[in-house]
This record gives sequence, structure tokens and C-alpha cells, in this order.
Amino acid sequence: MMRIRLKKKGSFKSKRMESVSKIDDIMAKGDLLGDTGKINVYFRGEDSSGILDFSREEAEKLVNSIKSVLNLLGKGRFI
Repeated sequence: MMRIRLKKKGSFKSKRMESVSKIDDIMAKGDLLGDTGKINVYFRGEDSSGILDFSREEAEKLVNSIKSVLNLLGKGRFI
């Protein structure tokens, strides 16, 4: 399960939203070896659903940052 927290700025005040969802599907579109590739992560919860779009560079940065955190926690625990 993943927890999603959003903060949306309005004209007078900010609105915060929080939801718990699970990842339904991950799909790669376009040329991932070039600059046009996108990775879409589809998620759905009881009261929310959505799509996260990542470029190749954004996905690589996310994976590298997660790897460094998991390495601090110990090898073999999560991946």
C-alpha cells in the first residue's frame, strides 16, 4: 500500500488531501532508450485513483534514491 499526500493551492487557502492506494499497473510508453519514453504508474484506492507519469530521467532518479535508502536499511530486506 502506498500513502499519497497532496497539497493543492487555491486562491484563498491551501487544501490538503491524503489517500491510501495500491499500485494496479506499471506501463512503459514510447522509446525508453531515447528522450520520448514515459513510465506510467496506475494506482487505485477506495476513494481515489490516478496515474503518475515519469520521464526516463525522473524514473532513474527515483530508483537511485530508493536504492540508496534501502541499502542503509540492510541488504535483502526489501529487494
